[in-house]
Amino acid sequence: MSELDDAITRLQHAVARLEAASGRLREIADGETRVAAAAAGIAAHVDAALDRLGRLLEPEG
Repeated sequence: MSELDDAITRLQHAVARLEAASGRLREIADGETRVAAAAAGIAAHVDAALDRLGRLLEPEG
């Protein structure tokens, strides 16, 4: 194998590793997005429950 062929092979392996790492980063980012969306949904439910409790505890006037 010539030096050029060896260099091309090493470059192809490096590109494959970078592509794999990029895929993992996308998975992590997608997971963080799902967690953020779930947290926002939970916060909305808690806010609604607190609002209902507040209305129930208000003195009737």
